[in-house]
Amino acid sequence: MAQPLKPIECSAQPLSISFHPFRDLVAAGLVDGTVEVHELLGIPKSKTGGDDTMDDSSDDEDEDDEKLKTESEDEADTILSSIYVAKAPPESKLNPNMLTKILDGQKDGQGAAIGKATQGPSCRCVLFSRAPTTGVHTNNSKNDKDPSKESNPQTGGEYLFTACNGGSIRCLDSKLACSIDASGEEHEVHPSILWSVENAHSVGINKLFQLPHSSPCGPLLVTGDDAGTIRLWDAKL
Repeated sequence: MAQPLKPIECSAQPLSISFHPFRDLVAAGLVDGTVEVHELLGIPKSKTGGDDTMDDSSDDEDEDDEKLKTESEDEADTILSSIYVAKAPPESKLNPNMLTKILDGQKDGQGAAIGKATQGPSCRCVLFSRAPTTGVHTNNSKNDKDPSKESNPQTGGEYLFTACNGGSIRCLDSKLACSIDASGEEHEVHPSILWSVENAHSVGINKLFQLPHSSPCGPLLVTGDDAGTIRLWDAKL
């Protein structure tokens, strides 16, 4: 039976989440422009088990209330770091003329959704880097039989990619981003940020994906925006 996890309380509305390939971590992109990294903590069995007797039901209820209170107070303990990654797009970058063309022929409801995406900086997508595919056979039989040539199952997640409604993408070092003392002040350039592309798209980005390592072009990063544009990026920028 799977062990229940401790609830995670984000500091703002989450727009996207990504689980680390092998560590008990989850990253969340928030509407306020930050990315939070939380640790997945299990709830001890003693806190999830039922009562054995009915005689002490009132005492047990009091204890349960106290436990729930303690658990809610401890929710913040799941947070490892909070990093500001969004940037308010300048007026010229929003390109109102382009947005007008996009909205031509569309319904008012769809147009409103695109318009809202340009209001205020937010982190709309987060993604831990993909782990290499295991068990891939090659034409070299020696490599197939040599255990040292096999892929390490505990790989991947070295990088954390983020995309914002201002059209920017960033690559963070996961080890630094997951550090409990990595949190910085808002609008500061965080030391975990390895590279950034501020004008990756002229409108908001709403999708992040990484191609498999076995793809012909390698594990490229794929971004998609509100205008329907898809772009591919070398993650080793």
